[in-house]
Amino acid sequence: MKLISFASFKGGAGKTTSLMAVTSGLVRRGKKVVLFEADNNNPLKVWRANARRIGTWDDSIAIYDAHDEKALAEAYEAASNEGFDFALLDTRGGDSELNTSSILNADFVLVPTSLTPIDIEYVVRTLSFAVEAMKQAGVQIPVACLLTQTPTAKQKASERKSYEILQRLPQMDAQISDRAAFADIFANGLLHLHHEIIAKVPAKKILAQHVSVAMNEAQALADELIDAMTEEEAA
Repeated sequence: MKLISFASFKGGAGKTTSLMAVTSGLVRRGKKVVLFEADNNNPLKVWRANARRIGTWDDSIAIYDAHDEKALAEAYEAASNEGFDFALLDTRGGDSELNTSSILNADFVLVPTSLTPIDIEYVVRTLSFAVEAMKQAGVQIPVACLLTQTPTAKQKASERKSYEILQRLPQMDAQISDRAAFADIFANGLLHLHHEIIAKVPAKKILAQHVSVAMNEAQALADELIDAMTEEEAA
């Protein structure tokens, strides 16, 4: 089982949304996925409840509590024994022993960020924290930024400056754009199942097309992570 930790010291960077998007992409590839909930607000469980109400959830996906280090260790052991392919960990914001454990036990650390100046500041902080934690533990774990909420129109001057800074940092090729389908994913459930439902309604043809574009972005990110895990195994 491969553990991917979604980490950010700042809320609103797209951490949970990115995890939800990747979940859909992995399930579409036939992967067995478990989600680890470290946020005390339980957004992943609420997401599942929302999706079940409208028929856009896949019950092959499990959610385990990981609110402290003991719970994380127990969740990891249980999920490993259940034969899941991927575990996606939604870390809580800020510096904590739990976040340190979430990073050091991951197979890949993904640090989402938008192009706002404050997000750029926090992505650097998060990356620095992760690198220092790995250095102290004597381990090397792949870590990369994920650009989220990217403008679909022309970038502003401040966004271009932020983008230039990000070019100096390790980052994913795939991006999560600023699209309504991602903004609404919390209410609409798994992207691909939401798309299946609305694609059957002729009046929602345009909406379905917009969701399809977002779904392709989510798939590209999931596929890039699958490839990264495959390359790591081969190394």
